Amino acid sequence: MSILVTAFEPFENRKTNRSLLLLDSLNLTIDKKVLPVDAIKIYSAFEKLSVNKYDIVIMLGEANITNITLELVAKNQLDMRIKDNGGNQFRNQPILRDMPLNLRTNLPIDKLNLEQFDLSEDAGSFLCNMAYYLLLNEPGTCLKVFIHVPINHLDYKEIVEAFILEITKISNLG
Repeated sequence: MSILVTAFEPFENRKTNRSLLLLDSLNLTIDKKVLPVDAIKIYSAFEKLSVNKYDIVIMLGEANITNITLELVAKNQLDMRIKDNGGNQFRNQPILRDMPLNLRTNLPIDKLNLEQFDLSEDAGSFLCNMAYYLLLNEPGTCLKVFIHVPINHLDYKEIVEAFILEITKISNLG
């Protein structure tokens, strides 16, 4: 079973990104990739991921929230309240033209134990949502999901590792 987990580089002049710290701490046999916080560069970075060679793709991002959150939906909208690392600040723009407004995870959430997660249908309007929308738009059968972690907490390693193992079990059952 091949698994890719991504996180984002630091942004907004900060030295770290909680999603990157979490990615670096994961002690599983997975591929790990870091995505740019740049709305122009993310398209080419995403293409290089070759997500269809994986069975499971999990994206990690940080947010100003209080609990680890499983994002169920990505929306086809980029509306950046701040500039990204490339100095871009797109307002009220589609991520992909002539595509659906919302895309939903294909993860069988009804088969998973999600009691430690909040569930959300709003992945924001910055690069997390953009990357997630690009992922969900990719054809193929790999399981795809996005997890937001709180900016002010680090202790989600065990929860995320257990979640990855649970997805692996569910995926193997068919």
